[in-house]
Amino acid sequence: MRIYPEQLTQQLNKGLRQAYLLFGNEPLLKQECSTQIKQAGQQAGFDERHTFTIDAQLDWNQILDCTQAMSLFSARQIIELEVPESGLNATQAKSLQEVTATLHSDILLLIHGPRLNKKQENAKWFKAIAEQGLYVPCNTPDARHLPRFIQARCQQLGLNPDHESVLMLAQWHEGNLLALAQSLQKLTLLYPDGALTVLRLEEALSRHNHYTPFQLVDAVLAGQSKRSQRVLRQLEGEGIEAVILLRTLQRELTQLY
Repeated sequence: MRIYPEQLTQQLNKGLRQAYLLFGNEPLLKQECSTQIKQAGQQAGFDERHTFTIDAQLDWNQILDCTQAMSLFSARQIIELEVPESGLNATQAKSLQEVTATLHSDILLLIHGPRLNKKQENAKWFKAIAEQGLYVPCNTPDARHLPRFIQARCQQLGLNPDHESVLMLAQWHEGNLLALAQSLQKLTLLYPDGALTVLRLEEALSRHNHYTPFQLVDAVLAGQSKRSQRVLRQLEGEGIEAVILLRTLQRELTQLY
């Protein structure tokens, strides 16, 4: 089953699943979701936690030993697996399927890794785990969805921003959710009444937006001249080399041609 980070609390209140898949490019969302799951697991009696990184040196028998440690005196366990940026090869995927087949009610499996593409989501190992648990894609909201994300985040914190404030927060923190979370926490302390206006934001915050060359390409292709200039100025300020931008644009133009 696939849900989004903002739906995780509701799902955890309904009870724990056998496994959780946290994949995406946003560290803050993965960290927050992981913390929520572990806290829920501890409340349910999962007192032991074992962490493994999937690489060429991993001894899969160690993981299988954890899943097979069933006795009246063994504690319930959280098994946490880190998938590398390169993904899983055929051997690792097969080993993970073997682990999945041994899961039982005293094991909570938590797997996290980089953003997945459609092919990876259709892999046998992924489908096998998703059927038993929840898949939570933890990706950075793009410019279109960021204002809605900010509005929901503010509501959770008891903040009440006007429309212009939401747009300013989005523009100042695009691509940097960690800075956004810190800014919102700061605003809750500065303004206990929760009311946010542009004037209050300008007094309290500074820009923390972060762009990539791909966002520049997206803005150019969408004909967004002002946004393109803003992204370009930010990239220049961050010291991105011009040759990187040119190669990115060249690659996109070649594909279009």
